[in-house]
Amino acid sequence: MRRTSSIRRKLVGMQLLTVCLVLALSGVTFVLHEIEYFEGELVAKLSSTALLLGRNNVSALAFLDEDAARESLASLEVEPQITHACIYDVTGRAFATYTREGHVLLAPLPVAGDTTRISGDHMELYRAIRQRDELRGTVYLRADTAYFQQNIVGFVNNALWVTGGALGLSVLLAIGLQRRFSGPVISLVKAAREVSDTGDYSQRVTPQSDDELGELCEAYNDML
Repeated sequence: MRRTSSIRRKLVGMQLLTVCLVLALSGVTFVLHEIEYFEGELVAKLSSTALLLGRNNVSALAFLDEDAARESLASLEVEPQITHACIYDVTGRAFATYTREGHVLLAPLPVAGDTTRISGDHMELYRAIRQRDELRGTVYLRADTAYFQQNIVGFVNNALWVTGGALGLSVLLAIGLQRRFSGPVISLVKAAREVSDTGDYSQRVTPQSDDELGELCEAYNDML
């Protein structure tokens, strides 16, 4: 009978396939978790910034002090991720705007209620400005997600390195462990060939374990 693959290769292949599936599923799970984590962190940071801006500009909206609102938005210069910001009054008019240097002026139409949107390479966040449950205006923030994407790329690269290292270690372990299972079978095959070629039924196979493979060797000896 012509063999297309040895039992050693099959055992190693099965072990490596199992390891690859486990590593792939684990890697995808961790990457998705990190994406969700980074998105949540960015949303939380922008929400707290919008809440602070809203509280600081209630008076500016009440007294129509646009200069004070613009000065408040100018403090966003220390937040490199935020590229655009706008404060709308209760009628939806752009009361004060902020655009980071190097970016095009942007003042989108306000959105009712608290809204968060992720699109392409940026995140947009709208938060209502309220005083004693009365709507005073809306804060709009737009953040660049390049830093967030760089973190994800870095995490994926690290995950690939870890996966490659784990796969290499798995190969060494698979090659070493398969001998324990394939050794008795190969010994049986070798003994059967010698008996078939020489007709010498006095040959025996030494059991190498006390499991089913050991019982198979003993059964083979009894058969001889």
